[in-house]
Amino acid sequence: MQVLIKAIGRERSASLKELTDEYFKRLPWDIKIVEKICEKNLSAAELKEAEAQLLLDGLPPGNFKIALDENGKQLSSKEFAQLLAQKQEQGFKGFIFLIGGAYGHGTQVAKNTDITLSLGKMTFAHKMVRLLLIEQLYRAYTIITNHPYHK
Repeated sequence: MQVLIKAIGRERSASLKELTDEYFKRLPWDIKIVEKICEKNLSAAELKEAEAQLLLDGLPPGNFKIALDENGKQLSSKEFAQLLAQKQEQGFKGFIFLIGGAYGHGTQVAKNTDITLSLGKMTFAHKMVRLLLIEQLYRAYTIITNHPYHK
């Protein structure tokens, strides 16, 4: 399975990168993280739209596109695994996850993605979301393959 994660901002924390890399090593899936930075001095609303364009530019076709947002649909880990398995069975090449910046996603993201998911009701720093997403991808893999990691 191919997974592309497009995120606003760069991860500079060695600790977070180390934890993320640990889950990368465990997953047999082809996962790539692309980080984008909007260098412009804009208002929050303008910044959201500029970041949305950065996230949407150059998305490969044939993938199921998922925006991560605090107002998205909440799924259990098992439901998330079922969603991934179902979409893969439907013929999608892989998955694209979009992680917005500090102000969230611009309006174009919702219009150009297949679903918006939330990792929970709490608000997380957008840089933490990468680690949480990678762990949930690993957990989904273990659920799909009946591995005992998900107890």
